[in-house]
Amino acid sequence: MADVHTILSRLKKVKGAGHGKWSALCPAHADKKPSLSVGLGENGKVLLHCHAGCDVKDIVAAIGMTEADLFADASAQTGKPEIVATYDYTDIDGKLLYQVVRRSDKSFLQRRPDGRGGWVWNMKGTPRVLYNLPYVASTPIQDWVFIVEGEKDVDALRALNIAATTNSGGAGKWHQVADDSVLHGQRVAIIPDNDDPGREHAQQVAQALHGRALEVKVLDLLAVWPEAPSKADVSDYIEHRDCLSPEDLADGLIELADSAPVWTPESAEVLSTSAPIVAYQPFPVEILPEPLRSFVAQAGEAVGCDTAFVALPLLAGLASAIGNTRRIGLKRIWSEPAIIWAAIVGDSGTMKSPAMELALKPLRQRQSKAIKQHVEAMEGYKTEAMRYELDLASWKKSGGEGLPPAEPQSPVLSRCWCDDTTIEALAVLLLQNWRGLLMVRDELAGWLGGFDRYTQGKGSDVAKWIEMHGGRSMMVDRKTGQSRTIYVPRAAVSVTGGIQPVTLQRSLGRAYFENGLAARLLLAHPPRRAKRWTEAEVDPATEQAIATVFDRLFDLEPVEGPDGDPEPGIIHLSSPAKSAWVQFYNEHADEQVELSGDLSAAWSKLEGYAARLALIVHLVRWAWDESVDHDEVDAQSIAAGIALSRWFGQETQRVYDIFNESEEDRDRRELIERIRRKGGKLTARDLQRCSRAYPTSDAAEAALDSLVEAGFGRWEQVPAHGKGGRPTRRFRLADSADVDKTPQMLRN
Repeated sequence: MADVHTILSRLKKVKGAGHGKWSALCPAHADKKPSLSVGLGENGKVLLHCHAGCDVKDIVAAIGMTEADLFADASAQTGKPEIVATYDYTDIDGKLLYQVVRRSDKSFLQRRPDGRGGWVWNMKGTPRVLYNLPYVASTPIQDWVFIVEGEKDVDALRALNIAATTNSGGAGKWHQVADDSVLHGQRVAIIPDNDDPGREHAQQVAQALHGRALEVKVLDLLAVWPEAPSKADVSDYIEHRDCLSPEDLADGLIELADSAPVWTPESAEVLSTSAPIVAYQPFPVEILPEPLRSFVAQAGEAVGCDTAFVALPLLAGLASAIGNTRRIGLKRIWSEPAIIWAAIVGDSGTMKSPAMELALKPLRQRQSKAIKQHVEAMEGYKTEAMRYELDLASWKKSGGEGLPPAEPQSPVLSRCWCDDTTIEALAVLLLQNWRGLLMVRDELAGWLGGFDRYTQGKGSDVAKWIEMHGGRSMMVDRKTGQSRTIYVPRAAVSVTGGIQPVTLQRSLGRAYFENGLAARLLLAHPPRRAKRWTEAEVDPATEQAIATVFDRLFDLEPVEGPDGDPEPGIIHLSSPAKSAWVQFYNEHADEQVELSGDLSAAWSKLEGYAARLALIVHLVRWAWDESVDHDEVDAQSIAAGIALSRWFGQETQRVYDIFNESEEDRDRRELIERIRRKGGKLTARDLQRCSRAYPTSDAAEAALDSLVEAGFGRWEQVPAHGKGGRPTRRFRLADSADVDKTPQMLRN
């Protein structure tokens, strides 16, 4: 047997028709207009009636059930728990992966198909997915997806034509979901059960989706149901308000989501009373369009590094390929260029350089080809120059009759990147290369240390670089040279490189925070991890796809301005994209007004970076021949830019915290990062064995005790294996069921 919500979950176009009544498409015939009525009879029996005349037996068979499933449980009197409901978990194409089974004793089990028509009552090798996945995947970006605590609640919301999902296993198990990317770039509203575990679960889900979903909100049922009893859920609320029509119920919940504040880490409950230890959130590779997504994932695995070490230089390289040819128009007087400054931060040996080399391979190959062409052109120029000298001598000898011979022009080397240059030399390069350049430094310390070497960052060099970050005009006066003044109408330089954390902290002196240069840097500083040999390689087809994208972006040409000079083409926002942008802009502004100092400055630049990243995503999609209008940035690209900007904001906050930490905070952070690498739990003996900083078991135990006292974890007893053994005391980080999903320790 099954409950009505299980049956409704297998029907299409379900719509509420009053308390305990629904309509849906009949699965037993080619139904175009809902002709199936669903209702509840006596003793919980599910009533089905097709107005087109289909037999009930055929209807239930079409959804994989029998007529017996329509009846309430009549065998509970035997004392043996019976199955009262099943909930199908499928992949995005609707293929059944496993079921959650609810029994009459209110217990839940999980089972998976055995391939022979039966069931295996374990989940070995089966990835956990989100419930109602195909429906959620088809939800428009402007609609809310509600996350609730239980399949019954999802089915109740779906009966109201509201997209909803949950994770199997109940509260506290979101970390088990193998892939929640269907929610990335989506508007998400979480409705917790009215109890402490439910509220804690909501915070964990919000933290996991923060910076990945387009926006995240945690709703409070008490706002619409002040007298809600403890443990009440959204299904209880729907039943409580059965006097309302399904449409009114749905409108009320959507209005609740619209009016709720956006969830931020600062709005979450404090999980620790000590200094914050913010967990690194992996770079959101899934937000990138193809072929970037596949390339970054494959390159990270092949190099054996964090994917951020590939993604950041790749984004900077793509920005330079677009350069001055296009800008994203946000309003008539505001457009943003494709300029990215990206720094990958890691200790020596963390594979920064190989990752950057692989990410920028198409640019290096392009430059190498240009150099070969320039060498050939110079050979031709030398011949023409010799001929010119002879013709000029002959013209002079003849007394200068007629016009003098035309002097050949020396070929100019086309440049797409540079690595070490002064402002004056860079101005010359930009004058010769209207599109702009990419500054690549294997060690960014050389770039940062070269600014106004004798003025501690207070001279004109930094001002020139800030002009280049905005793609604005730049004028350089020099003492020598044929032209004493160099004017670059649009100086566009993207920057990327690697730097060690201690060096970055030393190089980014106070002056660079005060003049705004630090705020313009997008940072990624993943925790260090042990290198492991891998046979993984980047698929040559994926490498070729990336090269193709670069080539097509380099084929972009500027448009002709009113005065006949080249200028960037402006790509405007579609109407849905503009709505998403305005909402982000206002929410981001609300966040910034609550910040101060360095973080507020960084937030002011992340606003523009959201648009710049959206422009890059949009043009990559266009270059990869997606069905994308080149001249209009759509909502999908804007959502990706916003999600990436939010990830960078979170990472900036984490890096700034590291900059400001005391020696004690640093030791604690490094210990917690070590424990996370070990899966979030270990014994004192385990810690002693994996770190020379704790030479004895007592020293290791004292260090773990200090984490417990600070609220970062707890001790737990592990039963002994075999007979006669003693239980083991093991430390577990707070909410560390999964090392990659460990929630952040948030600010007070």
